[in-house]
Amino acid sequence: AMCAYPKNAQKQFHDDKMLVDMQIEAYVGTPLFDSDQRPLGVLAALFRRPLENHQITESILQIFAVRAAAELQHRKMEITLRESKKRYQDLFDNTPDMYIILDPQCRVVDFNQRGLKHLGLCREDIIGRSITKYILADDLAIAGAVTDSISQTGEPPHNIEIRLMHKNGHPVWVSKEFSLLKDDAGRLQAIRVVCRDITDRKRAEEILRQSEERYRTLVEHLPDGIY
Repeated sequence: AMCAYPKNAQKQFHDDKMLVDMQIEAYVGTPLFDSDQRPLGVLAALFRRPLENHQITESILQIFAVRAAAELQHRKMEITLRESKKRYQDLFDNTPDMYIILDPQCRVVDFNQRGLKHLGLCREDIIGRSITKYILADDLAIAGAVTDSISQTGEPPHNIEIRLMHKNGHPVWVSKEFSLLKDDAGRLQAIRVVCRDITDRKRAEEILRQSEERYRTLVEHLPDGIY
């Protein structure tokens, strides 16, 4: 509700140092609320002279109050949105896996910092480029099968193992999981890809395979059986 003291404001609030220092004689104020009627603050007008017709001042202040409340709510929403985006970006960039967002043509829209560092890249290297440029040539057929699956069935395959290329040329084995972002009409808007580095696992598997192959070769060339 509007609050008005058309005269003697200092006397009624003699403990308020600001009113005394500013020699305020009259005060008109109104609370500000957002669209859900939650309080935002107070809009006040201070005068050094008594108000002869404070009703006019109240009417003008009420008009400004509506505009001020709308502006405050807008700024509050902007701050909340910025903070939310920052939290999302922090989570996106610092997740332990590589996180990639592609457009329907498989061009890179976003790539988290952890993933860029993992491949020795910077954003300028990859944003807007086709992800296929960073897939080992021998594995392009696997990438093609993924896009074919999405275009033909509307669903991505699961747990694809493929090799990405580090900037210095060495391959990085990753396990890929896909999810699709579609609009209300079911049209594909983006492809979200989570890549987990499995290079160490693949190296261990290769060492085991070579060891088993050497053992099998040794056994096959022994003159007698082993008991």
